[in-house]
Amino acid sequence: MTSEKVLNLRFYYKGKNLDTAKEERDIVNKFIVGSAKNIQWQILDKSFPKRHLLIKKAKDSFKLVLNKGMQVTVKKGNQLLTEEALRARKMLKNNELYMDIDSTGYVTCARYWCIAYEFVTPEKRVLTDDDRKLIQRYYRRPPLSSQQKVNRNLLVIAFLLTVIGAFFFERYYTPPVYERTLAQRVQIEPVEMPEEEQLVFEEYIADEPEESEEIVEGLTGAAGILGFDPQGVSGPMVDLPGGRTTLTYSEQIVATGEGGTGAGEGPGGGSATPGRAGSSFDTGVITQGSGPPGDLFSGDIDAARRMGLRDIDPDAIRGSTEGIAYSHISTEEQLAALARARQRALTSGIQVVDESEIESAEPEDRTAAMNIRQYIEPNFGQLHDLFAQESQFRNIYGSIQITLYFRENGQVEAVNLEERPGSFFTESFKVRAIDIIRQWRVPTTRQLPAYSFQIRFVRN
Repeated sequence: MTSEKVLNLRFYYKGKNLDTAKEERDIVNKFIVGSAKNIQWQILDKSFPKRHLLIKKAKDSFKLVLNKGMQVTVKKGNQLLTEEALRARKMLKNNELYMDIDSTGYVTCARYWCIAYEFVTPEKRVLTDDDRKLIQRYYRRPPLSSQQKVNRNLLVIAFLLTVIGAFFFERYYTPPVYERTLAQRVQIEPVEMPEEEQLVFEEYIADEPEESEEIVEGLTGAAGILGFDPQGVSGPMVDLPGGRTTLTYSEQIVATGEGGTGAGEGPGGGSATPGRAGSSFDTGVITQGSGPPGDLFSGDIDAARRMGLRDIDPDAIRGSTEGIAYSHISTEEQLAALARARQRALTSGIQVVDESEIESAEPEDRTAAMNIRQYIEPNFGQLHDLFAQESQFRNIYGSIQITLYFRENGQVEAVNLEERPGSFFTESFKVRAIDIIRQWRVPTTRQLPAYSFQIRFVRN
């Protein structure tokens, strides 16, 4: 405004001053209030509009715009002017109030909300010499010293040289081209052996078949301990002292051997000298039981686990073997159960609910999925224990996506395991994990949906 006075607005709620808006700082050409968000002065009343232009500038003066329901009171000098008096003096036209610089007033916007205005003379302060020195001191950074300037220049020069060097290196450098492939370059050259060592090596090769035959005969007799059938389906190759031998899997575990401090129980029972391992045993068919495997086995316990044995305590094998439970885990049976469960889910319209989509699922599936999560999460410790065992033999890590298919009674019928990207798990771990999960059961009175979740394994 041309006058020395400036417009000030004060915001009140229940008679308490909340804020002050000043001309040229908060008020330039207009000032808006309302009940919407992101407004400087928000009037929390449902009857008040979301945005309302309260103040607008007209040439060298301001006008106050009234909304329906707003009441204004103006005081000029010692006289209190009502709306009728303001209209008579032509200060109020339609819904716009001309704001005289010699007047003060207030407008009631809503219940408990009020805005007052006045024109005040701004305070002018003359700066002293001390004020000017203080401003000059902190107005800008202190000038750099000679050493600081040298350091700055050196850094700038080093940066420019690095950029220029990188540009020319990228532009003119040509990497060497090798004619031979990487495999050819890293191929190990043959080493000539002295004649004496060559003769010893040839003699060892000549004796190898006989040693392999003896080992194969030993494996045929050890079928009761390792759980494979030499006449069965071919399995993985195994490194043995006499060469590589193919092991075969059996659908069932054959009987235990004898040895230890007494005769082994079962169809292959025999006798052995106390304190020594047995040297012969018979085989029989056992699908699952708790008879003692005997003290004959003294090899890699992980090999026995991979061949089908489970829940074996290595300390128990070295000593007493009473009450050791063992059974055979059939991968083919697991895959067949998964195929049947998927087919039944497809024909019956059973949905798969992911743990990350529980909230967006249908009400019945959402309730069932929350019930499933409540019952299976306490069992995660079983999988972590299995991971701790398996990670001692192989470096397994990462996350697995697990999908559970349920029978009508809530028993887990089949399990689908998928490794997440960047993860690695052995087949032994996945087969044993499926066998553990299929023992889980969720109490229910209706068919549960398939439930998918992710679990991460971290090695301690």
